[in-house]
Amino acid sequence: MTVQLSELREAYHKIIQLEFSKYEKNKKLQDAYITLSEMQNELRLSDEIIKELGHYGFIISIGNDYFRSLLMDVAFRISDIRIKYEGTKYVLESDLTLKKRPFLKWDYLKFNENGENLKAIKNTFLKVIPENYIDNFLEALTLSGIKGLSKYQFLSIKEVIENDKDSVISAPTAFGKTHIFIIPILLAALRAKINEQKGTVAVIFYPRKSLGSDQMGRLIKLIYYINKKCNIQLSIGIDDGDVKRRNEIKDGEEFRGIKCPIHPSEPLIIKNKKIFCNKCNDFLDFICLTREDFMSRPPTILITNIWAYQYRLSDHKYWNNNYLSSNIEFFVFDEIHAYRSIVAGVLRYFIQILRTLVSSRARLILSSATIPKLEEFVQDLTGKDISNFLKLIYNEQLHGKDAEKIELYLLLGINPLTSWETYAHEAAIFLSTANRIRSSKNLQSLIFVDSIRNISRLHTQTYEAIELGDPKDHLLPNVPPDNPFCYWVYNKEYKLDYDLEYKIDKLRKEIKNNIEMHFSEKSDRFEIEKRIRDGNIDVVYTTSTLELGVDYDKVSVIMNVGIPFALESIIQRVGRAGRSEDNTLYSSLCVVVVRNNPLEYFYLYKGVEELIDVNKLPKIPVSFSNLFVIFYSMLIYTMAYLAKNGQELRKERDLINDIEILTKNVLNLKNKIVNDLRIKMDTTELEIKFNRIVELLKEPNLSDKLNAIKSYINKKWLLSEIKKDIKALEDKIIPEMKGKLEELHGEEKLFFEGNIKRLEEIIKSWRDDLNLKEMLEIILDIIEKIDVIKNHIRNQLHPMHNFRRPLTDLSYKFGTEYKEEIEKFMEIEQKHDIQGTDFSAYYRAGEAYKKLQENLISLIESIIGFKFMGNEFIDHPVIIGEELQSPTEKKEEFISNVISRTPPFELIT
Repeated sequence: MTVQLSELREAYHKIIQLEFSKYEKNKKLQDAYITLSEMQNELRLSDEIIKELGHYGFIISIGNDYFRSLLMDVAFRISDIRIKYEGTKYVLESDLTLKKRPFLKWDYLKFNENGENLKAIKNTFLKVIPENYIDNFLEALTLSGIKGLSKYQFLSIKEVIENDKDSVISAPTAFGKTHIFIIPILLAALRAKINEQKGTVAVIFYPRKSLGSDQMGRLIKLIYYINKKCNIQLSIGIDDGDVKRRNEIKDGEEFRGIKCPIHPSEPLIIKNKKIFCNKCNDFLDFICLTREDFMSRPPTILITNIWAYQYRLSDHKYWNNNYLSSNIEFFVFDEIHAYRSIVAGVLRYFIQILRTLVSSRARLILSSATIPKLEEFVQDLTGKDISNFLKLIYNEQLHGKDAEKIELYLLLGINPLTSWETYAHEAAIFLSTANRIRSSKNLQSLIFVDSIRNISRLHTQTYEAIELGDPKDHLLPNVPPDNPFCYWVYNKEYKLDYDLEYKIDKLRKEIKNNIEMHFSEKSDRFEIEKRIRDGNIDVVYTTSTLELGVDYDKVSVIMNVGIPFALESIIQRVGRAGRSEDNTLYSSLCVVVVRNNPLEYFYLYKGVEELIDVNKLPKIPVSFSNLFVIFYSMLIYTMAYLAKNGQELRKERDLINDIEILTKNVLNLKNKIVNDLRIKMDTTELEIKFNRIVELLKEPNLSDKLNAIKSYINKKWLLSEIKKDIKALEDKIIPEMKGKLEELHGEEKLFFEGNIKRLEEIIKSWRDDLNLKEMLEIILDIIEKIDVIKNHIRNQLHPMHNFRRPLTDLSYKFGTEYKEEIEKFMEIEQKHDIQGTDFSAYYRAGEAYKKLQENLISLIESIIGFKFMGNEFIDHPVIIGEELQSPTEKKEEFISNVISRTPPFELIT
């Protein structure tokens, strides 16, 4: 570049701000443009800067010396998506907001420049490691990519090292919060190795597996260089529930999509049961790979999650090998805002288990970019006032700012007469087209949708729309560049003549190859992440899996389809965009699509501030008073306590016996548990119910009893169906048949009058309190009488002919379905007396019965009645309304389609 990058950034930000001031006057996006004269005279931009901005595609010519900034132009066109030129408008309302966010550069302290700051940080490091290691440690940081620190990082790291208190780290996205705890952890790990201390020194918990894998790659690079420069052997491992045994892994498999620390384009692979780099032709022995590795040589630094770690707590072998050790110095919970409601409640007691059973000396570090009502949340999550923590919270007055990030927020309300899905996939095609045809591929987009099913459907619809011709109509020459339907404005070479079909065909293929999906269970998700990092993809439909802690330099646009379940997610998601000065000039556009339903319209009328101002967001709920959460935590504590003291519950694989031992010990240890976990609620009633279900699991013929109960429930369903058909006879068919009697004569009329009257009498004898034998007798009488009537209707000219088909259908239904089912129920009731049965207890026992071949924690979850699936639960399918479904049907739904935020309230349990 012929001008400084900072000059381009400042000029670009001025252009966007001037455009926004024009928009503010009458709230019309078409008025948000700038002229060449305004750039030269009002903003005083040099011709060289204007030329550079145009060259890199940051300003777009829309004709007649009118221009728009790239992001404002995208906002203009995406706010008026249409299928046809001047066709139906999909967006009902739009509102644009501009926010400036502070940005820090990591040059307050540069490791390669001597000065007071470098001297101060070395003196701080000296409190942890010997002096002869410090320069090598700093060189290792530099080689790994950490060449300096911002003032916020510098002061915060000093505080963490120089104090023994627990810490709360909170700062905007892209402020390098991770380094504030990683550098002290690396120093502590180095000290432990120098002192020949075995076992794990720090445990870092991440709320999502994808985030753990992403951070694993960064730590591998750091540890590689520290080991090399300091001549030490720190180790690292990720134990997140996906770790395989040695006999399960295969040579040649990639290791979680993580790249070599020396060769960034080379994936690490598995060879000879170890991690290997082909380009280095060397093994990375410091990485724990298999379960046997974690068992024989626990890593110095462990990455995990609370769901995997609780299994380790229950296994006595991990208490004896320094995996679970009193020498652990740090328990870190990153992206702490991602834990909410029941999960946050479980986390509160999980933290207490760690501190009372694992390592009382370990320091707790909580980190997040967005924590609404921070002090209250910390109090609820830890039971401690925030005054007991180091408050490492970014403060602009104290820590300064080196630059600003411009964030545009576009709130769009979808026309209730149109489809939000059509809008979303057309928007994806627009965004991909814009990035494809631009010479600078710096307009990557992430489209967040909180449902795998909806993502899959949108992706399919996108492909179908492309197959049908998109985006050809947007590239035709008759569409003027100042019309939002025009896409060739981003590259006039794509202003198609009508005979250039080959060009649009090639473009469509490229677009299809550059729109992808990402979610936690997608097999190639690591490859998708690599393509985003490398800038080799345009648009990705994603769940919340790409929401936290990942850095993608070329992402400029974030779209939220619908209001996220957790409101603070929008702030996190916007933090994924505009992070690179080189590629985005610290600017981003966030589009929030308010789908056409009343619950989401609430936010359309409240405005985007309700979604992006952390001070206006509600407190994250922590369900620490939920009795189910408390009792679950008591059981986990007891499992850990027994394992720590050498008792292996899972040894005999007799889960019923194990759970009896567990509940007995809960009673024996209750005072200690209540004290250690700081429990303030009485769980006696829940304990009684829990023990009742355990007793039911021991019943010798439980399976038969459960089948009997299921049949009883099905009987309830069957009776409701019978009542519907009887009501149809009584209210519709019989009255209509009576209306036709006047068309009959003589004996024919008397025949029908008598049989219809008798059918009425039979129907009226039906009552809900009849036993099965009485019900069967009535059904047989109904079948007989219906058959008599329908068989007397012999030809099409008969006045009653129109009733023959419905009567035939009813006869079949009563005779085949209802009669056979009632006979089956009668047989079951002869074997099992289920009158007065506690159905809720048996239902829970039935759910638990399915888990008897799994593991103790799954069994506990089933007995208690909630599945602790973690924060990605929203993507999982569930069976809903089973008791209301036909025995032959089960309705599967995604939780995100079943539960919904009801503004402005939280779901609190």
